[in-house]
Amino acid sequence: MSAMQTSNGAREARHSPLSDELIALLHLRALPGIGDIRGAALLERYGSAQAALEAARRDQEIPPAAEGWVERALDTIEELDLAVIPRWDERYPERLLQLHDPPLVLFARGRLALLENTTVAIVGTRRATQHGLDAAHLMASGVARFGVTVVSGMALGIDTAAHRGALSVHGGTVGVLGAGVDVPYPPSGEALHEQVARHGLLLSEFLPGTPPDRSNFVRRNRIIAALAQAVLVVEAPAKSGALTTVEHALDLNREVLAVPGPIGRESCEGSNRLLRDGAAVALEPADVLDQIGMGAAGARLRAMRAGSVSRVLGSREARRDAARQRTPPADPVHAALWNALDWEEPLHVDVIAARARVEAPVAAAGLLELEIEGRVARGGGMTFRRIG
Repeated sequence: MSAMQTSNGAREARHSPLSDELIALLHLRALPGIGDIRGAALLERYGSAQAALEAARRDQEIPPAAEGWVERALDTIEELDLAVIPRWDERYPERLLQLHDPPLVLFARGRLALLENTTVAIVGTRRATQHGLDAAHLMASGVARFGVTVVSGMALGIDTAAHRGALSVHGGTVGVLGAGVDVPYPPSGEALHEQVARHGLLLSEFLPGTPPDRSNFVRRNRIIAALAQAVLVVEAPAKSGALTTVEHALDLNREVLAVPGPIGRESCEGSNRLLRDGAAVALEPADVLDQIGMGAAGARLRAMRAGSVSRVLGSREARRDAARQRTPPADPVHAALWNALDWEEPLHVDVIAARARVEAPVAAAGLLELEIEGRVARGGGMTFRRIG
């Protein structure tokens, strides 16, 4: 595959920065039924993407939508100056080649050099508690201070806290997307998307313009695991998608760590089970550094951060005490909703309604009013927690 010949010609009128061979690869990858495994087999059989594409076109009718999709993707690649990295490119991350189905091509926006660093993946639930968000930020900022690149999936909750933690100390972070590299998801994360593009790296195996899809998020988890030398699970329920990242990590012989969570808390059930089953315990960033062979850095960090975990816990206790002393709202329905909320863990509106013994639409309206008043904060989806 490394011997594939490239040429410039067919798209010179559009001033495409890509070779004909690479453009042919994008067209091949966009065809229905051509995944990474079948695509690789076609490349091996025909010797080049252009020859494989011609063969595929002879064997099946090409939907006009697939052709238009690639044309639009090429415009985006040029407009955003995206890096297009086929499997035979020297910039392609070697760690991904350990997968049984490494992506045929990657699309990148940002600092490609971050892929050469020591990397740790930090993953967890979208519906994170304040405990989880604090821990993810602490872990990410701690390891990023020592040049470790933090990899995560750009989702709400733990992923977002991990990316922001790395950026807060001007460290490196890679966001692996379940959509095109030009598609911020969730839409509320557009500002973080642009931050990572400017100061870190956005990476995707999907053509620019690809919308988010549940199956895409599952697929991107293997890339997160493969890029990392260790996977840290901060907070994850028993059926969390983050646990699929762990499965890939174990298949690839990566280190797996988890942050302990309160016993009985649903959002920590999956991560606590990992600890029971043999995952390394991560109580502070130095524990992560130890697991990836940076013990000297871990010792230095312990000295630098002596007492930091106690300060975090103390801050959390202070918030808990303050929450207990706050006066409930005067409105009876608002008071019932407010009392039904947890001060730390976001609860779904249906759960809050059941606790407050009101109808769900009444609960939703009341919670929105309490949010405007600064008494509650919204989590992922229709979840809320008490803040004032």
